[in-house]
Amino acid sequence: RKLSRTMSAAMTRMHSEEGSPFTERNHRLMTLEPQLSGVFADAPGGRKGTQMPNEKPLIEEMVQGLTVEQLRVALRRDDSIPKVVVRGRQAQNVAATTWSESKRSPGMFVRKANFVIPLPQDFPKAVTRLVAVPTETSITAVYRLTVQGDQLVLTVQVCSHDVPYGENFRVHETLRFKPLPTGGVSVEKWVEIMWVAALPWTHGILKGIIESKTKADAAKDLKNLVTVLQELVR
Repeated sequence: RKLSRTMSAAMTRMHSEEGSPFTERNHRLMTLEPQLSGVFADAPGGRKGTQMPNEKPLIEEMVQGLTVEQLRVALRRDDSIPKVVVRGRQAQNVAATTWSESKRSPGMFVRKANFVIPLPQDFPKAVTRLVAVPTETSITAVYRLTVQGDQLVLTVQVCSHDVPYGENFRVHETLRFKPLPTGGVSVEKWVEIMWVAALPWTHGILKGIIESKTKADAAKDLKNLVTVLQELVR
């Protein structure tokens, strides 16, 4: 009960600051699945939530004229994540907690957000023959931010509740911000799909399509994130 009151107060403050009304619907979204914080604590392959993947990043962006510390401060702002999802994903009904330090992992800051995004309708016919694709989906996302030496690591784990079999997988994104020897910051992004439940054997073809399209869409988001952080620093 104490945690629920704290989350409600945090979201109320945030929506008041941004001029958006706090509604019971937003509160229900945030408290719909309280177990998600525990589920979202793991990364693919049994790694810890902020542990780096062993493979090469999917995409990399260079940020000139800024430091890792400036980007950390920008990310820690309460309006950073809402700005990113609204601009990059045309999100609506954004409800987000403020950043709070993890009691289990001191130095790690965590926040949770729920929002609704439109879904593209350019799926292959192989998909639309099997399942109906809605025009929008509700999203639950858990963000974790840690400083690791001179680097900054942000992880995002996302569940798309209304897409076909959306509860069967999580999208796990890892972003590493590291200083460049010549100045500026390199931002690397990894995107992994965590299957938490198997698809029906009749729908196995969807797995590869979901993974490729999800990674392609997530790769596009990096430039948007960098742009928002640059604006927040200025």
